[in-house]
Amino acid sequence: MKPRFDDIAALELAYDLSLTPAQWLDGVFERFARRLDQGLGVSVGSWVVGGASFDLVEQSPLHGNADARASQTMSLLASSLSANERVSLYGPHAIDFIGAGHEMGMETAISAISRDVGLPGVADAVGMLIVSQPARRGLMISALSRHTIHLLPSERRRLRRITTHLSSGFRLRESLREHPHPPAAVLSPSGRVLHAEGAAQRESAKEALERAVKAVDRSRGSLRRTSPEEALLMWKGLVAGEWTIVDWVDTDSRRFVVAHQNRFSSRSLRALAPREVDIAEYLVQGRSTSEIAYALGLQVGTVSRATRTLLRRLGVKSRADLAALFGGVAPMKAPLDGQHEVFALTAGPNVPLWARLSPSEKRVVELTLRGRPLAQVAAARGVSTKTVKNQLGSVYARFGVRGRAELATLLGGVPSEG
Repeated sequence: MKPRFDDIAALELAYDLSLTPAQWLDGVFERFARRLDQGLGVSVGSWVVGGASFDLVEQSPLHGNADARASQTMSLLASSLSANERVSLYGPHAIDFIGAGHEMGMETAISAISRDVGLPGVADAVGMLIVSQPARRGLMISALSRHTIHLLPSERRRLRRITTHLSSGFRLRESLREHPHPPAAVLSPSGRVLHAEGAAQRESAKEALERAVKAVDRSRGSLRRTSPEEALLMWKGLVAGEWTIVDWVDTDSRRFVVAHQNRFSSRSLRALAPREVDIAEYLVQGRSTSEIAYALGLQVGTVSRATRTLLRRLGVKSRADLAALFGGVAPMKAPLDGQHEVFALTAGPNVPLWARLSPSEKRVVELTLRGRPLAQVAAARGVSTKTVKNQLGSVYARFGVRGRAELATLLGGVPSEG
């Protein structure tokens, strides 16, 4: 019988700064291989992109019945996902993604690259993609499949939470590698703040850090076995949108917990406060309010209020409008090297996904993404609101999204007429 996938072990690994990059990648492989393997092996690799070049920095060995062809396929796919910058509110930004290739219209690219390297019959891929900007470093955990992969909503939600932590840990590792800096706070294992600098000196910050340390301690205890979903929920990606807490052992083998500055965004947008920028970045990715709160370590109400404020300041009516305006990716052929032509993600309408809609569905989706209420969409189509709801529900289910914002991000806006 397969060993149970340990969510908390994955989170512990994500924030283990004692490991070298190679050791960390091997650990990521060991944590996720059993869960994602589709019979062709699991590939884990990191890369750096400079200009139009793509350089694989490290890649874990493939195990099981996989071979070098699967590894090469995933390397080329990783490059296609990272060779072009995505458009956000202000340029390059950090992203993380969990899902299957067919959800992004990548079946043709996966099939073509697999055939190109001598591994025919591959239909899909499932994995996690993390890009740390502006350093343009990436992490990809992926598994090829000979059939189309459909993640259950509960499993997607669970893996997305874990991906949030891998992204946070990867971002912190890259930040410390590029610009080593001391922690903002040092705490005892029980959560008592022993030392703090800057914003971490605020009483509200100290209280938030203490609560976070206690929550992590509970997650790592018996709760990980008795209620793994609750344990995963308790451990947040950030504390108050500012800090990541990690274990630290001093030279006398005494254990402490330290809090490092690890903001999601590294740039600013004049119209928005720093926290609003972080929230806007996740909104562009089509994330729900609860997912954003989880990733940033904020209250759901705080995220809701900030969302309303930033939408008003940016002059858009809804998060779907924001996602359609700044988000969305479309696969587009681009040369990778002298031998391969791959699909790179660029901003704009995702034409292959739009092509999957019937003419009737396409019109309903167009009107919906332009912010029309259901009643107006129904009136324009000459049908009942129930029919419109059913059509949208069918489209949401087909693409694995939960609402207008995620659909707008996935489809990348409405194609221009003609």
